Amino acid sequence: CVCVCVCARAPQIPAYVQHYTGMRVDEAKMLSVDSLGMNVEAKRDGQSFKVRLPYPQPAEDRKGVKDQIVAMSRAAAASSNQD
Repeated sequence: CVCVCVCARAPQIPAYVQHYTGMRVDEAKMLSVDSLGMNVEAKRDGQSFKVRLPYPQPAEDRKGVKDQIVAMSRAAAASSNQD
């Protein structure tokens, strides 16, 4: 289920924002997902803002969404390991 995958990766969402936008944020939470990416609410220095994070590839179904989130997680983790 996409919900389970999304919830399991919630602590990694700030790393997604940093990896895909270059912005460090204090916290972030996923608002929604669709076949092209996810909408995230991020906070930095007391300010809240929304960020759109596109998937590496479009997803064709629920499994595809999960696969893209896993790919994003791996890319963000690999990037943070290089810092």
